[in-house]
Amino acid sequence: MRWFPQFGIFTVLFSSLFFLTSSCAVKEGQHWFGSLGMGEARIYISGPNAASNNYTITMYETDGTFIKEIYDYGTTAEYGRGLAYFDPFSILVAVEGADRLEKVDIFGNVTTFASTASFTGNIFDLERDNSGNFYVVESNTIERFNSTGERFPVSGNPYINTTIGSCVLNTPHGMTITSAGRLAVVNSGGTDNLSVYDISTTTASCASNVAFGQDPWDVVAHPNGYLYVVTQLNDSIYRVNEDGSGATIIYTYSVGTANPAAIAVLPDGNLIVADTGSDQIDLFSPSGTLLVSPFIRNTHTTNISDLLVLGGQ
Repeated sequence: MRWFPQFGIFTVLFSSLFFLTSSCAVKEGQHWFGSLGMGEARIYISGPNAASNNYTITMYETDGTFIKEIYDYGTTAEYGRGLAYFDPFSILVAVEGADRLEKVDIFGNVTTFASTASFTGNIFDLERDNSGNFYVVESNTIERFNSTGERFPVSGNPYINTTIGSCVLNTPHGMTITSAGRLAVVNSGGTDNLSVYDISTTTASCASNVAFGQDPWDVVAHPNGYLYVVTQLNDSIYRVNEDGSGATIIYTYSVGTANPAAIAVLPDGNLIVADTGSDQIDLFSPSGTLLVSPFIRNTHTTNISDLLVLGGQ
Protein backbone atom coordinates (compact mmCIF):
# COMPACT_ATOMS: atom_id res chain seq x y z
CA MET A 1 0.00 0.00 0.00
CA ARG A 2 1.40 3.39 -0.95
CA TRP A 3 2.22 5.91 1.78
CA PHE A 4 0.96 9.46 1.20
CA PRO A 5 2.97 11.97 3.25
CA GLN A 6 0.75 14.91 2.33
CA PHE A 7 -2.22 15.26 4.66
CA GLY A 8 -4.14 16.94 1.86
CA ILE A 9 -4.88 13.51 0.41
CA PHE A 10 -7.15 12.95 3.39
CA THR A 11 -9.69 10.63 1.80
CA VAL A 12 -7.14 8.07 0.68
CA LEU A 13 -5.24 8.21 3.99
CA PHE A 14 -8.39 7.88 6.07
CA SER A 15 -9.48 4.90 3.99
CA SER A 16 -6.09 3.25 4.47
CA LEU A 17 -6.17 3.76 8.23
CA PHE A 18 -9.73 2.46 8.47
CA PHE A 19 -8.70 -0.87 6.98
CA LEU A 20 -5.71 -1.03 9.34
CA THR A 21 -7.86 -1.14 12.47
CA SER A 22 -6.81 -4.73 13.10
CA SER A 23 -3.08 -4.11 12.60
CA CYS A 24 -1.85 -0.63 13.71
CA ALA A 25 -2.36 2.13 16.67
CA VAL A 26 7.10 6.76 23.89
CA LYS A 27 9.28 5.25 25.81
CA GLU A 28 7.37 7.64 28.07
CA GLY A 29 3.96 6.97 26.50
CA GLN A 30 3.51 9.89 24.09
CA HIS A 31 0.21 9.97 22.16
CA TRP A 32 0.42 8.76 18.56
CA PHE A 33 -2.67 9.31 16.38
CA GLY A 34 -1.43 6.84 13.77
CA SER A 35 -2.14 3.82 15.92
CA LEU A 36 -5.05 2.05 14.29
CA GLY A 37 -6.07 5.48 13.07
CA MET A 38 -7.81 5.75 16.44
CA GLY A 39 -5.10 6.78 18.91
CA GLU A 40 -4.75 3.37 20.56
CA ALA A 41 -1.59 2.59 22.51
CA ARG A 42 1.06 0.32 21.03
CA ILE A 43 4.39 -1.22 22.05
CA TYR A 44 7.34 -1.29 19.65
CA ILE A 45 10.33 -3.60 20.06
CA SER A 46 13.70 -3.44 18.31
CA GLY A 47 16.45 -6.03 18.24
CA PRO A 48 19.16 -6.84 18.72
CA ASN A 49 21.17 -5.73 21.72
CA ALA A 50 23.99 -7.94 20.43
CA ALA A 51 24.57 -9.82 17.17
CA SER A 52 21.81 -12.39 16.62
CA ASN A 53 19.32 -13.46 14.01
CA ASN A 54 16.77 -10.87 15.22
CA TYR A 55 16.81 -7.82 12.94
CA THR A 56 13.16 -6.82 13.24
CA ILE A 57 11.02 -3.94 14.44
CA THR A 58 7.71 -5.33 15.71
CA MET A 59 4.43 -3.94 17.07
CA TYR A 60 2.20 -5.18 19.93
CA GLU A 61 -0.96 -4.25 21.75
CA THR A 62 -0.47 -3.08 25.34
CA ASP A 63 -1.72 -6.46 26.60
CA GLY A 64 1.26 -8.09 24.84
CA THR A 65 -0.61 -9.40 21.80
CA PHE A 66 1.54 -9.47 18.66
CA ILE A 67 0.20 -7.26 15.85
CA LYS A 68 2.78 -7.35 13.09
CA GLU A 69 6.38 -6.97 11.96
CA ILE A 70 6.97 -3.38 10.83
CA TYR A 71 10.39 -3.78 9.23
CA ASP A 72 13.22 -6.32 8.94
CA TYR A 73 16.79 -5.01 8.78
CA GLY A 74 18.01 -8.52 7.98
CA THR A 75 17.86 -7.66 4.29
CA THR A 76 20.91 -5.42 4.80
CA ALA A 77 22.34 -7.31 7.82
CA GLU A 78 21.97 -4.17 9.95
CA TYR A 79 20.45 -3.53 13.36
CA GLY A 80 17.63 -1.15 14.21
CA ARG A 81 18.47 -0.14 17.77
CA GLY A 82 17.05 3.06 19.28
CA LEU A 83 13.40 3.97 18.67
CA ALA A 84 11.62 7.32 19.01
CA TYR A 85 8.32 8.99 18.14
CA PHE A 86 8.55 11.01 14.92
CA ASP A 87 5.09 12.11 13.76
CA PRO A 88 1.49 10.87 13.98
CA PHE A 89 2.19 8.08 11.48
CA SER A 90 5.91 7.29 11.81
CA ILE A 91 8.66 6.29 14.21
CA LEU A 92 12.37 7.02 13.92
CA VAL A 93 14.94 4.21 14.10
CA ALA A 94 18.67 4.55 14.89
CA VAL A 95 20.39 2.07 12.57
CA GLU A 96 23.72 0.39 13.40
CA GLY A 97 25.53 -0.52 10.17
CA ALA A 98 25.72 2.27 7.65
CA ASP A 99 24.93 4.56 10.58
CA ARG A 100 21.85 6.70 10.05
CA LEU A 101 18.41 7.59 11.33
CA GLU A 102 15.47 6.22 9.34
CA LYS A 103 11.79 7.08 9.35
CA VAL A 104 9.51 4.03 9.30
CA ASP A 105 5.79 4.60 8.78
CA ILE A 106 2.88 2.43 9.85
CA PHE A 107 2.83 0.71 6.46
CA GLY A 108 6.51 -0.32 6.73
CA ASN A 109 7.82 2.26 4.24
CA VAL A 110 11.34 3.44 5.09
CA THR A 111 13.12 6.70 4.23
CA THR A 112 16.48 8.05 5.41
CA PHE A 113 16.01 10.92 7.87
CA ALA A 114 19.63 11.73 8.79
CA SER A 115 22.96 10.48 7.47
CA THR A 116 26.30 12.26 7.64
CA ALA A 117 30.00 11.42 7.57
CA SER A 118 30.17 12.82 11.12
CA PHE A 119 27.72 10.16 12.33
CA THR A 120 29.73 6.96 12.91
CA GLY A 121 30.64 4.67 15.78
CA ASN A 122 28.49 2.35 17.89
CA ILE A 123 24.84 3.41 17.72
CA PHE A 124 22.43 2.72 20.57
CA ASP A 125 19.50 4.56 22.17
CA LEU A 126 17.49 7.34 20.51
CA GLU A 127 15.39 10.00 22.27
CA ARG A 128 13.25 12.97 21.20
CA ASP A 129 13.07 16.13 23.32
CA ASN A 130 10.11 18.44 23.84
CA SER A 131 11.20 20.67 20.93
CA GLY A 132 11.42 17.86 18.37
CA ASN A 133 15.21 17.41 18.45
CA PHE A 134 16.63 13.88 18.43
CA TYR A 135 19.55 12.57 20.49
CA VAL A 136 21.36 9.34 19.66
CA VAL A 137 24.15 7.49 21.47
CA GLU A 138 27.22 7.25 19.25
CA SER A 139 30.06 5.44 21.06
CA ASN A 140 31.10 7.75 23.95
CA THR A 141 29.29 10.80 22.58
CA ILE A 142 25.72 11.88 21.87
CA GLU A 143 24.71 13.32 18.51
CA ARG A 144 21.84 15.76 18.10
CA PHE A 145 19.66 16.21 14.99
CA ASN A 146 16.88 18.73 14.56
CA SER A 147 13.33 18.02 13.39
CA THR A 148 14.38 18.07 9.72
CA GLY A 149 17.37 15.76 10.13
CA GLU A 150 20.16 18.34 10.22
CA ARG A 151 23.06 17.61 12.56
CA PHE A 152 23.75 20.12 15.30
CA PRO A 153 26.36 21.37 15.28
CA VAL A 154 26.68 21.07 11.50
CA SER A 155 30.37 20.11 11.77
CA GLY A 156 32.93 19.40 14.46
CA ASN A 157 32.35 17.64 17.77
CA PRO A 158 29.01 16.04 18.63
CA TYR A 159 26.49 18.04 20.66
CA ILE A 160 27.48 16.14 23.83
CA ASN A 161 31.13 15.17 23.84
CA THR A 162 32.69 12.53 26.07
CA THR A 163 33.42 14.94 28.92
CA ILE A 164 31.33 17.98 29.85
CA GLY A 165 32.02 19.29 33.33
CA SER A 166 31.69 16.40 35.79
CA CYS A 167 29.63 14.34 33.32
CA VAL A 168 31.66 11.66 31.53
CA LEU A 169 30.22 9.30 28.91
CA ASN A 170 31.68 5.81 29.25
CA THR A 171 29.88 3.11 27.24
CA PRO A 172 26.44 4.76 27.36
CA HIS A 173 23.41 2.77 26.23
CA GLY A 174 20.13 4.21 27.54
CA MET A 175 18.67 7.73 27.68
CA THR A 176 15.43 9.46 28.62
CA ILE A 177 13.98 12.97 28.77
CA THR A 178 13.08 14.01 32.32
CA SER A 179 10.00 15.98 33.36
CA ALA A 180 12.21 19.09 33.41
CA GLY A 181 13.23 18.49 29.79
CA ARG A 182 16.76 17.36 30.65
CA LEU A 183 18.55 14.39 29.08
CA ALA A 184 19.41 11.57 31.51
CA VAL A 185 22.01 9.04 30.33
CA VAL A 186 23.23 5.80 31.93
CA ASN A 187 26.75 4.45 31.36
CA SER A 188 27.93 0.85 31.85
CA GLY A 189 31.66 1.65 31.88
CA GLY A 190 33.94 3.22 34.49
CA THR A 191 31.98 4.23 37.58
CA ASP A 192 28.73 3.29 35.81
CA ASN A 193 27.46 6.82 36.26
CA LEU A 194 24.05 8.37 35.62
CA SER A 195 24.58 11.76 33.98
CA VAL A 196 21.92 14.46 33.54
CA TYR A 197 22.42 17.19 30.93
CA ASP A 198 20.76 20.56 30.50
CA ILE A 199 19.91 20.64 26.78
CA SER A 200 17.83 23.82 26.81
CA THR A 201 20.46 25.89 24.96
CA THR A 202 22.73 25.47 21.94
CA THR A 203 25.48 24.21 24.27
CA ALA A 204 24.78 21.25 26.56
CA SER A 205 25.92 21.44 30.18
CA CYS A 206 26.24 18.91 32.99
CA ALA A 207 23.38 19.33 35.47
CA SER A 208 24.31 16.39 37.72
CA ASN A 209 26.44 13.26 37.70
CA VAL A 210 26.09 10.30 40.07
CA ALA A 211 28.28 7.19 40.33
CA PHE A 212 25.55 4.57 39.98
CA GLY A 213 27.36 1.20 39.77
CA GLN A 214 26.05 -2.22 38.71
CA ASP A 215 26.24 -1.62 34.91
CA PRO A 216 23.11 0.48 34.32
CA TRP A 217 21.83 -0.24 30.81
CA ASP A 218 18.63 1.72 30.25
CA VAL A 219 16.57 4.44 31.93
CA VAL A 220 13.03 5.77 31.57
CA ALA A 221 11.24 8.80 33.03
CA HIS A 222 7.94 7.92 34.70
CA PRO A 223 4.95 10.29 35.07
CA ASN A 224 5.25 9.80 38.86
CA GLY A 225 8.41 11.95 38.81
CA TYR A 226 10.97 9.17 39.19
CA LEU A 227 13.47 7.61 36.81
CA TYR A 228 13.58 3.82 36.53
CA VAL A 229 16.91 2.18 35.71
CA VAL A 230 17.73 -1.43 34.79
CA THR A 231 21.18 -2.81 35.68
CA GLN A 232 22.95 -5.86 34.27
CA LEU A 233 25.57 -6.62 36.92
CA ASN A 234 23.04 -7.37 39.65
CA ASP A 235 20.01 -7.88 37.35
CA SER A 236 17.89 -5.28 39.10
CA ILE A 237 15.37 -2.48 38.60
CA TYR A 238 15.95 0.81 40.46
CA ARG A 239 13.72 3.77 41.25
CA VAL A 240 15.75 7.00 41.20
CA ASN A 241 15.19 10.74 41.66
CA GLU A 242 15.45 12.72 38.42
CA ASP A 243 18.85 14.15 39.42
CA GLY A 244 20.23 10.62 39.84
CA SER A 245 20.11 10.58 43.64
CA GLY A 246 18.24 8.26 45.97
CA ALA A 247 18.62 5.05 43.98
CA THR A 248 16.48 2.26 45.48
CA ILE A 249 16.23 -1.32 44.25
CA ILE A 250 12.59 -2.28 43.70
CA TYR A 251 13.19 -5.69 42.09
CA THR A 252 16.05 -8.14 41.58
CA TYR A 253 15.80 -11.16 39.30
CA SER A 254 16.50 -14.41 41.13
CA VAL A 255 18.61 -15.71 38.25
CA GLY A 256 21.83 -13.75 37.74
CA THR A 257 21.70 -13.92 33.95
CA ALA A 258 18.55 -11.87 33.26
CA ASN A 259 20.61 -8.93 31.94
CA PRO A 260 17.69 -6.48 31.64
CA ALA A 261 18.44 -4.32 28.58
CA ALA A 262 15.46 -1.99 28.09
CA ILE A 263 12.62 -0.46 30.07
CA ALA A 264 9.52 1.55 29.14
CA VAL A 265 6.31 2.85 30.73
CA LEU A 266 2.83 1.76 29.64
CA PRO A 267 -0.07 4.26 29.62
CA ASP A 268 -1.42 2.77 32.87
CA GLY A 269 1.92 3.44 34.62
CA ASN A 270 3.15 -0.15 34.69
CA LEU A 271 6.67 -0.95 33.48
CA ILE A 272 7.81 -3.36 30.78
CA VAL A 273 11.36 -4.72 31.01
CA ALA A 274 13.36 -6.66 28.41
CA ASP A 275 14.91 -9.73 30.08
CA THR A 276 17.60 -10.73 27.55
CA GLY A 277 18.62 -13.77 29.60
CA SER A 278 15.25 -15.35 28.86
CA ASP A 279 14.61 -13.44 25.61
CA GLN A 280 11.32 -12.07 26.88
CA ILE A 281 9.55 -8.99 28.23
CA ASP A 282 8.22 -8.88 31.79
CA LEU A 283 5.51 -6.65 33.28
CA PHE A 284 6.02 -4.81 36.60
CA SER A 285 4.10 -2.34 38.74
CA PRO A 286 5.82 0.99 39.52
CA SER A 287 6.51 -0.35 43.02
CA GLY A 288 8.46 -3.29 41.61
CA THR A 289 5.88 -6.08 41.86
CA LEU A 290 6.32 -8.63 39.08
CA LEU A 291 2.88 -8.85 37.45
CA VAL A 292 3.37 -11.10 34.40
CA SER A 293 6.39 -13.14 33.27
CA PRO A 294 6.70 -13.57 30.38
CA PHE A 295 4.48 -10.72 29.27
CA ILE A 296 5.76 -11.04 25.68
CA ARG A 297 7.95 -13.85 24.38
CA ASN A 298 8.41 -14.94 20.77
CA THR A 299 11.06 -15.14 18.05
CA HIS A 300 11.17 -11.32 17.89
CA THR A 301 12.10 -10.83 21.56
CA THR A 302 15.64 -12.21 21.23
CA ASN A 303 18.33 -9.78 22.41
CA ILE A 304 16.04 -6.76 22.59
CA SER A 305 17.72 -3.38 22.13
CA ASP A 306 14.91 -0.89 22.80
CA LEU A 307 11.27 -0.62 23.85
CA LEU A 308 8.98 2.21 22.76
CA VAL A 309 5.44 2.83 23.98
CA LEU A 310 3.17 5.05 21.92
CA GLY A 311 0.32 5.87 24.25
CA GLY A 312 -3.39 6.09 23.56
CA GLN A 313 -5.99 8.53 24.81
